[in-house]
Amino acid sequence: MNCSDIHGYISLLYTSAIKDAGFDAKSLNILEQFAWEKYLSAYQIYSNLKSTNLKMAYKNVNRRVNALLLSDLIQKFESDSIRSQRSAIYYRLTEYGIYQLFLNRLNSLLVNQSDVRKGTPPNSLAFFLNYNDSALFKVFLYPYFKKDTLLAIGSILLSDLFRYLTSCCQSIERKVNHLEPANTPIFEKIFSWNDIPGRDNESLLSHLQYLFNLESIQPYDIKKENTIEYSTITVNLPSAPPIVIRLDKARNRVVMMSRTSNDEFEEMEYEVRDVDQETVVSRGMRREESMQDIVNDAEKRIEQIIYEFVYNLAFSGTEASREVSYCREILSQDEKFKVVEEIYKNRHKGFEAGYKKLTDSN
Repeated sequence: MNCSDIHGYISLLYTSAIKDAGFDAKSLNILEQFAWEKYLSAYQIYSNLKSTNLKMAYKNVNRRVNALLLSDLIQKFESDSIRSQRSAIYYRLTEYGIYQLFLNRLNSLLVNQSDVRKGTPPNSLAFFLNYNDSALFKVFLYPYFKKDTLLAIGSILLSDLFRYLTSCCQSIERKVNHLEPANTPIFEKIFSWNDIPGRDNESLLSHLQYLFNLESIQPYDIKKENTIEYSTITVNLPSAPPIVIRLDKARNRVVMMSRTSNDEFEEMEYEVRDVDQETVVSRGMRREESMQDIVNDAEKRIEQIIYEFVYNLAFSGTEASREVSYCREILSQDEKFKVVEEIYKNRHKGFEAGYKKLTDSN
């Protein structure tokens, strides 16, 4: 998983999002029908709904299908394997349609709600079988599992993985809503000059820890001095020489300075922007770099799922031994799943470090 792939996925969604005219619950009822078939016609949807409490007149179904098409949530589907005596038009979900279902109808992806209404046994793998080439899966799942692995053991993991994908889509939705034209520069706020010392202390300290590769930022001391030409913030930390942050008012620039182990000065320059009457210290970012928070959050979530899944494999009862043996065999042949070794090492180190701090404090 990387920032570039997520940025590409968001750009793909944005192209469709600008066409979206909005949709209501009834439109979502129709949209979810496409999750459980490779393709459907308006008449087939009408027939599916006819025996449920969601039934509606064919002309209304057709009207909503056309609206979904215009909103880029579904697309026309043509195949030599389709033979229709009525010359029906068939449709299937677009990438944007899949995304919206994860945002708004997760339960309908886990279990076919039409089957539930009809009393038919659900098939939780159907959606994945129909749309396993989705870009959403490629970006967020396939760095950790081969597609064939999930097709083989997916029914065991899919509910957790689909919930994880919903959380990814929710993070992406916040980006899509604020996505600006490609030629618009992106800035990351580091802190507000007016709020140091004060409410932005933690934001500044976190950035300094990352910037200068500091082991610890506690305890700290922050002082500010103002002159006509310059305003200076000095941050004293236990694991580094004093860090001096100077605001050049004439140039609208901030410079962060600290001595290195070679007794030389290391400097980083930042832009200063006026935002809502605040003096905001920020840095320009590549668009791909701005996706790092989504990457970090997604990695934490799926690594937790994998960790718990592997843990549970060790404690499954004898009645599940055949299924467990099958899972082990499939996963052991998946070179992508070898990421589990890295997850194990990182969690072991993290736990060990936390345990050491707890015991040392006593």
